[in-house]
Amino acid sequence: MAFKYSLCEILLGVTSVALFPAAYILIDLQQDLPSWCFADTCIDAKRSMQPLVRKDLAIFYILLFLTATIIVLARKSTAISHFFSKRVFKTSSITVAELGWFSILLVTLAMSFGWNINYWWFRRLKNWTKVGKPLSTLVPQTLFNASGDVLSVILGLCLYAIDGFTRFSFRFSPDSVSTVSFEECGYITVTVSTPKARNACPGQFMRVNVPSVSQLEFHPWSIVRATDTSVTFLFGGGHIDREWSAKVAEKLKQFDKSSKIAVNLQGPYGKAIEVTRKTQDLVLFYVGGTGIAASIQAIDGVLARNNFDVDDAGKTKVVLAWSARRENMAAISLLQPWKNVSCDVLELEFFQTNGNLEVDTKTPAEELRMNLTSKLKKHASFESKNTELNVGVFICGPPEFTKDALRSVSAFVSENPKVSLEVEVESFDV
Repeated sequence: MAFKYSLCEILLGVTSVALFPAAYILIDLQQDLPSWCFADTCIDAKRSMQPLVRKDLAIFYILLFLTATIIVLARKSTAISHFFSKRVFKTSSITVAELGWFSILLVTLAMSFGWNINYWWFRRLKNWTKVGKPLSTLVPQTLFNASGDVLSVILGLCLYAIDGFTRFSFRFSPDSVSTVSFEECGYITVTVSTPKARNACPGQFMRVNVPSVSQLEFHPWSIVRATDTSVTFLFGGGHIDREWSAKVAEKLKQFDKSSKIAVNLQGPYGKAIEVTRKTQDLVLFYVGGTGIAASIQAIDGVLARNNFDVDDAGKTKVVLAWSARRENMAAISLLQPWKNVSCDVLELEFFQTNGNLEVDTKTPAEELRMNLTSKLKKHASFESKNTELNVGVFICGPPEFTKDALRSVSAFVSENPKVSLEVEVESFDV
């Protein structure tokens, strides 16, 4: 039987999880064994710091436990997941979960700071009067020590060490480019022979390094398609010669079957787009530029799921609305596997925005940019007149493109209460 994860990945996961209780036990034991404690804050003859350290630990681990609990509940319950995925502001991708967790974290830090400040202030003040240290050093020292016991960072340091070791180890297992396709629209499609992306999900990315271009630079590339033996990426060549992307494009021009271009890959990382469950009647992929790369594997997943539905009425319709400052967008090789897919199931719309507006479609655009509100009205409003409609919207593009799309989503929701919208955002600035 084939396992989804390798033995190395399983051991790494178990070690990471085991660090949580191990760090707590280690820090707690150090309070009673100052002879081998490596931090001066727990070498305390009067044991006056023990209550403070243990309070910090309790608060910290309660926060971790609640965070893990909410994540598990969100994965099990659609209602909870929808609540936490709601956007807080109309033009921002910040969700209730992100803002809520950040707020709770600030409250937690304030609680720890509150009961530590008196202890450290009077202790430092006493030393200051004896030694005669300047007041300018008293205040920052007090604030630093009261902000949380330094032993609490052991867990974070261990996790950072594991992450750093994992990233560094990728340099010792380089992969190589297997195929390169220079598309008519100017983008470049690159396939790398590697098993590292075999568990990749739609919407995820990998960090890419080309040693022959730069030993240090890693750049995130969205995964277009992934198999057990390869992974495909799409990127633009860059507009400035000294840019990393432009240098990589120039290097790829020298590629042929007899040559070998080494690539270091890290990942996959990022939030996955859920495509295995039937939750939407319509999914609209609204993407700009190379944002198309993050959509292709997700569309493949929805189409594959549709193949299992015998009844056409139960199939999820997919609409891809793609705008870019490129010509001949429809000829890109990555879209060719969909040529024979029925337009009742998959609809492709292309917008060329480099001056010759809408050369591939007649749908109106605004300020040389396609309009998401018109897309939603065209595909969702008509179908929802007599019934409620569940619509998924995936947005990927530059920051202004994303803000404009989110503003359109908010306007459409207020005008169409029968349409339930679930929005996923992957902006270029993230």
